[in-house]
Amino acid sequence: MRVFKHLVAMADIAVGFLGLFFIIFAVARPNSAVDSTGQQEEFKRLKEKLHELETLELAPSQSGRSLPNKELASIMLTPDGIRIVVRGSASVSTTHDDFRSTAAKINWPGEVVYYIDRRVTFEKVVSVIDALKQLRPHIAVRIAALVQ
Repeated sequence: MRVFKHLVAMADIAVGFLGLFFIIFAVARPNSAVDSTGQQEEFKRLKEKLHELETLELAPSQSGRSLPNKELASIMLTPDGIRIVVRGSASVSTTHDDFRSTAAKINWPGEVVYYIDRRVTFEKVVSVIDALKQLRPHIAVRIAALVQ
């Protein structure tokens, strides 16, 4: 009978520790199912937004207004290469690395018109802007469709 009393006490203590363990585990453990679902939805939304930007098409119309007096510099991006016109002098780069080295040598004005051919991929469009912004962080880039 004495052994039974000790066993009951030990079982009571064990159940108490087990209950305490479950309470601590339930409170301290974040609900990963809710977190991962939210992250997956956010990732899916960002992926859709990126796809929307990649498939962005510029309007083929010439409805935009022309500012010839203000256009001191222009960049024309075509599948064949990148043409830079600054204050009347022109240069052509065939790769983005060539563009970066050529652009570093140019004294850029405060605003550039960036003409983009619709056949060029989104990645190439962004890489030219990125290279230009790394050289001149405060330059204004106006984007226009290259009509041919």
